[in-house]
This record gives sequence, structure tokens and C-alpha cells, in this order.
Amino acid sequence: MNESRFIKLCLILLICFFRCGNTTAQNPGTTPDEPVLESVSVDPVTGYVTVTWTPRKTTVSPSPVATDGYYVCWLQKQPSSTNHIFAKITNPATLSYTFDVDTMIARTPTMPDPRKTTVPFTVVAYHNAPYSASLRSDEDYNMQVTNKYDSCRAEIRLNWHPYRGWYPNREPFVLNYDYYVMRIPVGGGPAVEIKRLTDQDTSYIVSKVNENEQYTFYIEARQTGGSLRSTSYKTEKYTAMPIPPSFIQAEGTEYDSQGIAEITFLLDPASQTHGYAFLGSSKPDYSYVKLADLDNITGSQLVLNDIQARGKTYYYKLMAWHVCKDRYTAESNPATALWLYLKQEEQLNTLQWDSYKDWGKPAKYEVRRQIGSNAEEIIATLTDSDGTTYKDDLSGAKIDGEICYRVTAVPESSGSADQYAVSNSICIQPESDIYIPRAFTPNGDGSNDEYRPFFSYPPKEYLFIIYDRNGAKVFQTESEGDAWDGQLKNGKPANEGAYGYYIKFRTAKGRLVEKRGTLILVLP
Repeated sequence: MNESRFIKLCLILLICFFRCGNTTAQNPGTTPDEPVLESVSVDPVTGYVTVTWTPRKTTVSPSPVATDGYYVCWLQKQPSSTNHIFAKITNPATLSYTFDVDTMIARTPTMPDPRKTTVPFTVVAYHNAPYSASLRSDEDYNMQVTNKYDSCRAEIRLNWHPYRGWYPNREPFVLNYDYYVMRIPVGGGPAVEIKRLTDQDTSYIVSKVNENEQYTFYIEARQTGGSLRSTSYKTEKYTAMPIPPSFIQAEGTEYDSQGIAEITFLLDPASQTHGYAFLGSSKPDYSYVKLADLDNITGSQLVLNDIQARGKTYYYKLMAWHVCKDRYTAESNPATALWLYLKQEEQLNTLQWDSYKDWGKPAKYEVRRQIGSNAEEIIATLTDSDGTTYKDDLSGAKIDGEICYRVTAVPESSGSADQYAVSNSICIQPESDIYIPRAFTPNGDGSNDEYRPFFSYPPKEYLFIIYDRNGAKVFQTESEGDAWDGQLKNGKPANEGAYGYYIKFRTAKGRLVEKRGTLILVLP
């Protein structure tokens, strides 16, 4: 090896010694003073890291040599304490260095990623001729912040490593700064300070966070009474939650043959939550009680049955559970299950029901009646302004079998044609009550000229016979509408006096009735 190459090798070894982890004291007057590392800070928006330092001014004798530049290093702690240079500053007036992490890691693969962990940084001053290097500065760390989202508590917990810089008078662990929790608004703009904390705090809970919203935070350490700042990397969290239903609509109510209400709800098919609560109330403006919890509900329509026959108008709601099952995220309009009441007074049937609630528009009611095997017919159409009572007068009506009533309700105006409510059905078997006159006057004056019994409802079977005093039959019919006009079979008028009658009929309920008695034929 020639002499020049040997000298170069010695110089290289000397440079490496001073650059990479020199831990022995340097001789005053032969090396520059080590710099004072002021901060390691991150731009939360760009992610660029900035290392800032200042020269140390000492009064030792002899004076240190001039500083011609700086090395910016990251410090490897294990297996041994070693500085790794990743930037050389050749202008001594330059007192900061900013770098892009991706570019730096591509160039220096052994460097840990500051976005994933805290990395200790140091700065070393050097003098060119003859070459010498200072002791490294105290190390400083980038701040790393993480988050944890608790959806059920609506909280984001921030955690960060304590900042390691700004030791007054180089005395370790004497900290003089505060932490500030900062939020970057959605869409950008200046960061907003949401909390000031002490230097002892390394966590903070952001409460009352909204679902399905972007949150971006960073931590800033601010020197107390000074101008130094150090900011962390940003931490981002989108508080993604399953999308609740945008609507739940009570579509219709109807009763089965046992008086159990069936309620149909329309659901938002785009909803990502599938838990619901089925509630009921005896009053439209009263507090609801839970009838059932429902899980894994999918589709756009849900049909539910009540758990019991209520026997009166009842109100229902469907509410969507939050995934945490601690609150509701949507609720339906109330569904009214109409209950029909009937009061029977001879041939007058009075129907009554409650108004439908909360369609957002008046209801229209159709009163429906079916007699025997005949087709059901609408016998009245009413609005809320007409009231919710209807009287059905059956005088003179031909009744053949039981009579059934029900009321259907729909919104009065168009736009909600699919909404409906069908009341319970009430069926009655009319009893054929009979009235038998005691006398009649067949004189042709148009008043009381004929004799027959009268029924509240026509009987199913009928036989009516009139006898004279000698037991001879003077009149017979099997039609309840036929009457004796006081004429004998030979066409002559019957004599004034007492006559006997026999009546046999079967009521609509199937009861067989027989009656015998006396009537009086009166002539003027």
C-alpha cells in the first residue's frame, strides 16, 4: 500500500469515528461545540419531518474551532448506541433539515419509519480543516400518536409518547411545555385546538364524536414561556358505523280471526343495521312499552303480530336499534290498530271506533257490512270530520244469516295509497223478536185493516194459522210478510169476535219458537 492511500484510509477511519457515535470527550480548541437540538417536529398535513437545532456558545478556553456544517443522524440504541448519518448540512447558517420519510427510507433502508414508531434523532457539528466532529447533541424523538375508537361510547381515545426535548440547562426530565390536542377540520383549513393538557398527560378522550365522520388529530407540544413547537404525526379515524335506516313506515294494520293485530312495516332496504324493537301503547300519546326485540331483520317489508288480543284500539311502533343496543337510530310513525265496537238495539246497530292517528293527513273510513253469504258491501264512507260513529238501521231489510261489520281506514288524500287499517270484524246473529197485535179492524179505512205478527228480523222458517171458534182454519201462510185481511175462504167477511192463532218460526240463530193465542176482529 503506498503512502497516499494509507493516509486516505486513516482519514476515512477518523471521520467515521467522529461521525458515528463518538462518546469520548473532545479536546477543547480542536473540535466544534456540539449543537443544541431544539425540536423534532412533523408537518401533520404533509408528513414531512423537520429537525431543528442551534449552535452552543461556550466560554471554555481554548475556544472551540468553528463549525463548518452539521450531520443529521438517527440514533440506534440497540445492540449498541450508534449514530447513523442520513443528511449532511454544508452551510453552518442552516439550522434545520426537513425530509420526506418515503424518500429518506428509500435512500436509507435501515432507518426506522417515524410514522410507525418514535425515532431518536441527533445532530453533530463538524469542522473541515483539519477535520473534526463534535459530540452528538442530546437526542430528541418525533411524537407518535395513535387512536382507538369506541363506537358504543362515541369516543376516540388518543395516546402518544411523551415528548423528550427541551430539557432546561440540559437537566434530564425537567420538562417545561404543555400538550395541545389539535383537530384538522374535514376538508382542510386551520387546525382547531380542542384541549390543552399538562406535560404529564399522554392520552386524551375525545367524546361525543359523530358516526360516519372523518376525524384527524395531532398533538402539539408548546414550550412554556418560549417559542419552540413540536408536532406529532396526524392520526386519522373515520368513525364508520353501519348505516341506520333512513325511514321506517307503518304501512297497515289488520286483525286475524282471533283478534290478534297484524302490523306491516316498510323498511329502508339500504340500511346496514338489522336490529329492531317492536313497541306498543294503549294510548296514542302515551309512553310505549317494548313487546319484542328483533334481530337479523332484512328486506324491505316486515310483518309482525302482536303477542295478545287487546280487545280495544292499540298503537304500535317499530324502532331501529343502534348496533350498541343502547339507543334507537330511527322510528316509524305510529300504527293504529282500529277496534270496532257495536251496540245493538232491535233493528238499529250502532258502530263506533277510534280515529286513526299520525298519517300526517286525515283518514277516510269505509263502513263495510256483509249479510249471510252475500258479498260484503260498503254502506258508508266517512271522514274524520264526520266523526267515528255510524248507525245502521235494518228496519225492513231482508236478513238471511248473520250480519258482520268492519271498518277500513285509508289516508283521505292521495299519495299514500298503500297505507291502510282494517278493524276487527263484529258478527251478530239477529234474534227474531216477535210482536203480535191483539186486534185489528178490517173496514177498509187503510188503518189496521190486516192482521199479522211483526219480527225484528225475518225468521228462517215460518208458519202462521188462524182458527175460528169452532177450530176451522180461516187463514194460513208460510211467508212472514203475508197478513189476514178478515175475509173467509169463500170471500165473505168474517164475523166480529175472537179467533185463535198458532205461530211457529225458527230464528236466525236456529232457535225454534211456537206461540198460541187469541186475537179480536172488530167491526165498526
